[in-house]
Amino acid sequence: MIVKPDTLRDQAYKLIRNQIVTRELPLGSHLSVADLSRDLGISNSPIREAISRLENEGLVINHPNSGFHVLTFDDKLVDQLNDTLIVTMSGCYQMCCEDGQEQDLAELLQQRLDQQASQYDGELTFEYVQTTINFDKGFVDACHNDMLSNLMESRFYLLALCAFYLYQDEKESYLSNFREHQGILEKVKTGDREEVFKAIQFHLTKKNHYNGKTR
Repeated sequence: MIVKPDTLRDQAYKLIRNQIVTRELPLGSHLSVADLSRDLGISNSPIREAISRLENEGLVINHPNSGFHVLTFDDKLVDQLNDTLIVTMSGCYQMCCEDGQEQDLAELLQQRLDQQASQYDGELTFEYVQTTINFDKGFVDACHNDMLSNLMESRFYLLALCAFYLYQDEKESYLSNFREHQGILEKVKTGDREEVFKAIQFHLTKKNHYNGKTR
């Protein structure tokens, strides 16, 4: 299979996205097309296209009077993201149950949990946080529904950045995330569907790890 090289737009998208998720571009910071073009050595047009894609994925916000900025998190956005995940994970779990895919789901979640465990080295990194979202995404992937998978994929970095923001400097919070994933997996394995729904709900509605401060 011939693999096409990234276009300038794709390169710009990946470079700017990486600067956002590593917080080289801090939350709320202004995005100047001219500055990014100069810093990245890419012309203005691909930079604009990349920013437009990042806006569609929720990582960039267009403020009418001040242009494009990296997103910021507040209670409303966090609640919306959590509600979206609850509906998505619960709905996909229901689909797996109806299609007799519970065993396949359990095996996939076990793989994702193992990846999460192997990535943890005592420090919170964005790579580790991606494995936590990848566990949640396992409910979607187990359905083998391309449309749902694409929708989840388009919000993957937004969800990961939100988790990174919430758990930063609070070691117990991301350790509890791992334990909750273990609990969800065990309930999936036992086939107690009502308890799975409750575990997903609890996992995504607790607020004890959110301090409401923009970092």
